[in-house]
Amino acid sequence: MIIPRIASKWEVSSDGLTWTLTIRKGVKFHDGKDVTAEDVLWTLQHAIGPQAKDHTMVGNKTSLSQVMARIEQTGPDQVSLTTKLPAAELRYEISEAAGVNFGAVLPKWATLHDAQEEAAYDRNPIGAGIMELVKHVPADSMTFERFADYYYQPKNGFSADKRVNFTLLHPRLVAEEATRVAFRLALTPLP
Repeated sequence: MIIPRIASKWEVSSDGLTWTLTIRKGVKFHDGKDVTAEDVLWTLQHAIGPQAKDHTMVGNKTSLSQVMARIEQTGPDQVSLTTKLPAAELRYEISEAAGVNFGAVLPKWATLHDAQEEAAYDRNPIGAGIMELVKHVPADSMTFERFADYYYQPKNGFSADKRVNFTLLHPRLVAEEATRVAFRLALTPLP
């Protein structure tokens, strides 16, 4: 089941064309700033807005961009997405359930598609997720730290604490294929 997270609720119009998201108050980016409806609006316009089809190479984002009529802020804490045709899959496609990069909210940048801004963000990414990237060595490793202010916890009115129970995560790239295969075989239980 898909449940609202950064969006505290969503509603769909009777014609199935407009989805209205209400953005939860109190969600923080890793730099301590609040996640706002403006950030959500910018993120959705960047990822699946009508003009995004000219900039993205991700298949499902391109498909959504082509059916999107408009994405707009319709209230101080609301963002509405209007499609040209009913899109029942939209709730899934903009959720964390859809996989990498969907469900992620980025801080608003000055423009939607600017190569310099995108490169600057890639060097210093800021998100609102469960882990914060604190170190990146290209083609070698990344270090993530538990984000203590992750919003999904009892102090914010949730019944459960969805923060991870460890402090650091340090995945490393293993470039040599034989080493990756040997490691995978070592972890595979015998029949």
